[in-house]
Parts: sequence; C-alpha cells; structure tokens
Amino acid sequence: MPVTVMLKATLKSEQEDKLKELMSKFLVQTRTYQGFRDITIYKEDNSNNIVFYSIWDKKEDFQNYLNFRIQNGDMSVLAQVFEGEPQISFYNDLKL
Repeated sequence: MPVTVMLKATLKSEQEDKLKELMSKFLVQTRTYQGFRDITIYKEDNSNNIVFYSIWDKKEDFQNYLNFRIQNGDMSVLAQVFEGEPQISFYNDLKL
C-alpha cells in the first residue's frame, strides 16, 4: 500500500534560493529511486515553513532513500538551510 510522507521544516532567512538550487540537484536522483512515486514541495504563505509531500510505494522505500541521503551527506547539506530538525510523518490512505 502506498505511503504519504510529510517532511516539515522551517527555512533559515534568505535560504529559499539555496533550497531551490539543492532540490534541482537532488530531485533528479530522487525521482529514479526505488519506490518513489511523486513529490511536491510547498512553502507556507508569509512564513518560512516548508512541507515536502511525497508518495512512496511503501514506508521502507522512503526509509532506504532517507538512509541513502544521510550516508552520502546530502541531509547534512540540506540541514544547513533549515532551522532545527525537520519532522517526518507517515500517512496511510484510509480508503474511505
């Protein structure tokens, strides 16, 4: 069953362009990763709050992807544009 992953973070001041630069580089590889389906990144109006909304075949696929990004140092680079730790939540479709 597909899983929706929401990563919530707050951008540091003046870091939106840097985030866009990083995402243009990182998302090329993300889109080819096993289990990846889709991603949309939102920025809240009048705030520096960011939400990465992605869909994966299963939770384990996202966890493998996240571990890959941690091991190759990409998450450390991305963390430089965020205030504090991002929060990650997993959601399953209730099929209502």
